[in-house]
Amino acid sequence: MERTIREARVEDLLSIWPRAGNDPIDASEVLSFADRLVPPHAGISIVSGEQILACAGIEEMWPGVGHAWAVVSQEAVRRPFSVVRALRDRLQAEIAARGLWRVETTVRVGWKDALRFAKWLGFKEEGILRKYDPEGRDHYMV
Repeated sequence: MERTIREARVEDLLSIWPRAGNDPIDASEVLSFADRLVPPHAGISIVSGEQILACAGIEEMWPGVGHAWAVVSQEAVRRPFSVVRALRDRLQAEIAARGLWRVETTVRVGWKDALRFAKWLGFKEEGILRKYDPEGRDHYMV
């Protein structure tokens, strides 16, 4: 089936969050995350038919530096190369268009699939952020 890429919508993120291997969290937390990271023109959704495969974007931290985020559905995991290629191409175009010289992301230590995915997108492991998230878990800076 043909994939399309469109501007991300809050409902796209909400539709895949529970199926993407993310920790279960309260729906209001997902909405808060979505509202912050999916304002107009801030992210993309990769869609196959009616199914959302992934949502991703870059949140600008300050001029020249961004934080990348992605939520990838289990359906996308079954066809990772086409999804990774589409995300990588769009993120690289966004980086160039916005004049960013650094884009980083974080991945929870122990989540091997997510770390491999980040590396496929071109991120390099830089170190560990100790007790980084609200639950006190360590994350890789990539």
